[in-house]
Amino acid sequence: TKNPFSVDSFPKYDTDILLTRDYLVMEKSRGGQLEVQKLSNFPDTVIDSSKINLWTKTIEPAIKYLFLFLMIIYFIGIFVVNMIGHLLLILIFSIITWVVQLIKKSGIGYGECLKLGLYAITLLVVINVVMRFAGITLAGYISWIIFLVAFFANTSTLKSNA
Repeated sequence: TKNPFSVDSFPKYDTDILLTRDYLVMEKSRGGQLEVQKLSNFPDTVIDSSKINLWTKTIEPAIKYLFLFLMIIYFIGIFVVNMIGHLLLILIFSIITWVVQLIKKSGIGYGECLKLGLYAITLLVVINVVMRFAGITLAGYISWIIFLVAFFANTSTLKSNA
């Protein structure tokens, strides 16, 4: 700015960082606390529009790749978290079913109970994929109900076969 800087004039600029001839002023928080740095503490340099354009053109290709990288990480993260959630669901219900089968002394092992969980989660995943392609999103509790119905339907079938 060409005018001398004053703390009272900072809000009228409507910015988070203000570069004046003598100072670099940054807003620390939305509460209005300012950090003022004297430019005499920094080495001499000239910042003009051509230099900013050069920096922007230098960074721009990297930003495209950074965005792509972050999107890939985001989708991988969603997939991994979703998969871990499904596996924990299978684990919990398989253990519960196995304990119930141990109490009933039906002779059904944990491996069979785990297979039931895998069958049930497969149905849930197929239904979720078909619904997503149809543009319909299932509420979380509906997914749980589908899983539980499939799981306990397979459990009752297994009991009758044993």
